[in-house]
Amino acid sequence: MPGWIDLPPDQDASVMKYSTHLRGSASMRFTSHRRQQRGVTLIELMVGITIGLLVSVAAIGTLVYNRVASTTITDTVNLQQDAAAVMRMIGRQLKQAGAVPAEDYVDLTNPGLSTQKFVYRSDYIGLDNTQPIPISIRGTNNGVEDTLTVSFSNVANITALLSDCMGNNPAAASAVVTSQFSLDDGSILCQGAAAGATPQPVIPNVEELQIWYAVRDPAVVPPAIRYFQADAVADWTAVEAVQVCIRLVGVSGNNPTGGAATADCTGGAVADDGRIRRVFRQVFTLRNLQTLS
Repeated sequence: MPGWIDLPPDQDASVMKYSTHLRGSASMRFTSHRRQQRGVTLIELMVGITIGLLVSVAAIGTLVYNRVASTTITDTVNLQQDAAAVMRMIGRQLKQAGAVPAEDYVDLTNPGLSTQKFVYRSDYIGLDNTQPIPISIRGTNNGVEDTLTVSFSNVANITALLSDCMGNNPAAASAVVTSQFSLDDGSILCQGAAAGATPQPVIPNVEELQIWYAVRDPAVVPPAIRYFQADAVADWTAVEAVQVCIRLVGVSGNNPTGGAATADCTGGAVADDGRIRRVFRQVFTLRNLQTLS
């Protein structure tokens, strides 16, 4: 028949094989495409969700830990700064206790003019002028709320250089500069020398203020220093040093304190409530020993 070409038998078989091969390749590509498009199984989905939850829990735990650690560090630093501030304030007054500066002011431009730097002024009356020797410090024992009063002489020609615990300069006519420290309603208060002065808070978050006074015991050979509370001090002029102890508490109740009790200034246990507590103690030696004047 015109237009038709008869192929040899062997060539016709090759064409059939090639056609079959094309159909097979198309079927494989279709199957592979279906496999690429299929979704995840339920097990794979659950494994993925579980891994995501574990990562989320770890991230939240890290965040919480960092916040707690940050709060703990902040509380600790604040307590240390507050303690340093109040100890510096109390120490400044104690180092001047007992008529410091002395009767003769040292002229730096002429050092040979005066050499008396730590002797008492003749008009120094101290805290109690009924004693043969003026009292420069005095305290009261009120449990965890002790009080301490410190005094020193005013020198008229350098009044502007002197100040009480609030930083106020004394009146020129005043013979004595006094400062009183106490604890009330969780704050250490300072009362200056001005007439009718109102006690002012120095630092907050204070749970305890304990003060001991060092007196040399002559009954011991050689004489030894012993510390007494205020109500056990027989002679305030014999006090050689003052030990101040304060217990501060943090503001956050979410600190990892572990439920362990902390010690107070006297060694007693303080129950844990999740807040950080720190005890700070410092000893101040009095420069003017009145019994040696």
